[in-house]
Amino acid sequence: MIRSSRIAYPTTFERQLDKLTQEIVSETAKHWPRFAFHFSNITNIASILRSGELLSRTNLDSKGTGRHDAADQNIIAQTDPEIKNYVRLYFRPRTPTAYLTEGFRPSRPPDSGQPHCPVPIYLLFDMKDIITLRQSSFSDGNLARNSRRIMSSAADFARLPFYDIYSEGGLGTVRPNEIMNHRHAEVIVPDSLSLKHLKAIMCRSQPEYDTLRHLVGGLWREWGEKTRVVKEPKTTLFDMQWLHVTSARLSYQFASLQLHPPKYSNDCGPFMFNIDVKDNITGRTLSRSRRVNDVSRDLNNYVLSVDLSELPSSNYTLELKIDGNLAYLGNYEPEIPF
Repeated sequence: MIRSSRIAYPTTFERQLDKLTQEIVSETAKHWPRFAFHFSNITNIASILRSGELLSRTNLDSKGTGRHDAADQNIIAQTDPEIKNYVRLYFRPRTPTAYLTEGFRPSRPPDSGQPHCPVPIYLLFDMKDIITLRQSSFSDGNLARNSRRIMSSAADFARLPFYDIYSEGGLGTVRPNEIMNHRHAEVIVPDSLSLKHLKAIMCRSQPEYDTLRHLVGGLWREWGEKTRVVKEPKTTLFDMQWLHVTSARLSYQFASLQLHPPKYSNDCGPFMFNIDVKDNITGRTLSRSRRVNDVSRDLNNYVLSVDLSELPSSNYTLELKIDGNLAYLGNYEPEIPF
């Protein structure tokens, strides 16, 4: 067990964070020091919100909790088993790991074993609250590396390479591996972390917000006020370079899903789209499948359209999966004309 040797007053950490916030002039990064970030796939985030806590990987495994594992299994296998006993939060969003896993990618179905977070949601915790917990520690880089350093004192915190941790843009040719490592700096808490310090829940798009609301169900009344859809500049939290649903128009006998175009041509496909529509009155299900080799060529303006005229009623739930991963879940009910 990593022991905390913290003896400084919380204000020491708080003053350092205030100083950082003032020094960062980047419009996209200026608020980053205020938060500790946890990102995971939307299905995992829904489970976290329903349970009211974040659990370490060891705790999740012991409970047999089913989850979307977005981690690279080779890296997990090389990571010190002790680290699996901790809840892990990043100092920043848009880490190199997030870049490698965000969005729908070709040939990454659930059974591929490749790291993949098709619908990432960010949980933003108050950094001052988290870093001043007596049991919390922090690293100056990637905890999967043997060279990792885990610390807990205010003096060590003040010496962290914040310029690298909060840096943006390409890694360049000078110290690229070192900068990449520092961008993975983390705050860790043993065993579990309550959501009482959670300040915001951030989604990429309105359809993904609606999907999370649907998955959370009745507990949405507790979390809805903290949940937001990102505004410009969208690069504040997400890289936004890969396929995902950006808008959903559900109506009587028709549904239209707008997709975000991948930035690079080799991310345009192939994809398998599976849509299941359940009539909420009769229980009848309508299923549609479509393999798309290139979304830029085979989908007109990146729109996926579905004819629902076969449904007995106009009250339905629509689920879209891309390569077996949930992309959208929403309801349609006709408006009552009085």
